[in-house]
Amino acid sequence: MSQSTTIIKMLRKAGQRGVYNYQFPEARILRYSSRLRELRAEGHTIVCEQVKLPNGRATSVFRYVLIEDEPVKKKWYQV
Repeated sequence: MSQSTTIIKMLRKAGQRGVYNYQFPEARILRYSSRLRELRAEGHTIVCEQVKLPNGRATSVFRYVLIEDEPVKKKWYQV
């Protein structure tokens, strides 16, 4: 199974809870940002948000959520 396939499966299973960036290396996906970029290029809508502490300070933890399960076909003039 490819890393991209594993990421999509993880995102689908997590639903709106999302997948945290520290979970990708646990699944043996070390270059997850490259795989996420490839999935976005294929048309998957994946959003990322930084997790903040209760006092509002930023952390190094990010949450990824799959919004549209089916890839959106882009027109030739869309980048």
